[in-house]
Amino acid sequence: MDAERINPFVEAAFAAFGEVTGRGVGRGPVVVRDPGDALRGSCCIAGVTGDLDGVVLFDMGEPEALALAGKVAGRGVSRLGPIEQVAVFGLISLIVRQALASLEQQGLRCQCSTPALLSGPDLRFFFGEREVLTVGLTLSIGQVDLCLALREVRRGG
Repeated sequence: MDAERINPFVEAAFAAFGEVTGRGVGRGPVVVRDPGDALRGSCCIAGVTGDLDGVVLFDMGEPEALALAGKVAGRGVSRLGPIEQVAVFGLISLIVRQALASLEQQGLRCQCSTPALLSGPDLRFFFGEREVLTVGLTLSIGQVDLCLALREVRRGG
């Protein structure tokens, strides 16, 4: 996957996380993540279909998920109840949809599923043979990894 496909997701995450936290967002390098790597305890995942196919995953620890939910909700959060979950996956949905709107300007038509929030010990992800590119995002509330397991779908015609 090339930078033209990755950057809209990174840019949308920078804008949304920066606005929610009220601070700048730092960016780490793009790295290929090993299949089967353990996640940090909480993740939000959204499927992408159309000219791109795969998933976008935001990996974070429970403290980051709680802090992010609190920032979105505008109050302190001690657990990820239904309202807090909606706050987190609403933000992730916004990020993914903004990225897909940017990709549409490049001529790629894509849709995304409603995100799902997963949490628990020893979460792992497997996407078959698909390469998973990860960009570390440093927020004022902690580290969030943006993981992209997307491939461009070749349309016949």
